[in-house]
Amino acid sequence: MASDERWTARRADGPDDDRDEERIDLRTWLAQLAALPGLSGLSVSPAEERALLELTRLAAHRSDRIAAPITAYAVGLALAASSAADRARALASIVAELRPPDRGRVQPAGRDDRPGR
Repeated sequence: MASDERWTARRADGPDDDRDEERIDLRTWLAQLAALPGLSGLSVSPAEERALLELTRLAAHRSDRIAAPITAYAVGLALAASSAADRARALASIVAELRPPDRGRVQPAGRDDRPGR
């Protein structure tokens, strides 16, 4: 059995539900991450943010949803030693390679919304 087959999502209404906690914006979240041990110097440029969001959107809609965080992590590892500008360019290139050829709406895996299908 593949590891993704053993993965199960936790229920949103379960005991670990975080919805009642106060939400914070992305900049505050990243600043809190950067304050953690081992993450000092963490920075994500606006260009990287946009490309990462598009990358994870593509991964979630063209594959299993769990591919989104794993893809972001794997690409992050691969680009970790690059400068922010190089990371942004590489991310944009990766997104361009993964985007469907018609550049239209991304079809979720296993779904066909064409009429008559």
